[in-house]
Amino acid sequence: DSQLDALASCTRAIATVIGPYALHGEPVVRACVKNGTHYVDITGESQWVRSMIDKYGSKAAANGTFVVSSCGFDSVPSDLGAWMMVTAMKNKTK
Repeated sequence: DSQLDALASCTRAIATVIGPYALHGEPVVRACVKNGTHYVDITGESQWVRSMIDKYGSKAAANGTFVVSSCGFDSVPSDLGAWMMVTAMKNKTK
């Protein structure tokens, strides 16, 4: 963790593409939140994302750190599905 703290303390943002996040991701999130470093990943592991929100969301919000997950291929189908549903609903109500 000390090496991750050192890394997070000398940058403004970390983007990670490692996985599985349930095994390797939390130490990076923890270091980022501790050091006020923004964090982005490409995970599709929704249970892991929920646990990171529960563990680190309040502290991240308090110190102005953005923790942004699911910015990759795994999240595209659900994001597109949500966008298509909203678009269809808006068109139905016009």
